[in-house]
Amino acid sequence: MTCPQCKTDTATIIRSRGQGRNQVRTYQCETCRLEFERTAREVSPVHAFEAGLEDALRERGLIR
Repeated sequence: MTCPQCKTDTATIIRSRGQGRNQVRTYQCETCRLEFERTAREVSPVHAFEAGLEDALRERGLIR
């Protein structure tokens, strides 16, 4: 997983709760020690692409 702070690909799962698509995982970056959470939906490549696409369209005023 990529760390949102230092942008390295060294974050590992340290905790997990919930099930299925609502599962929340807590990651810790091995470089800067930042802890952050992601849902299973955010980690999925398809959902990440869709979220990024929505943000880009929203920034351009094409969707609300």
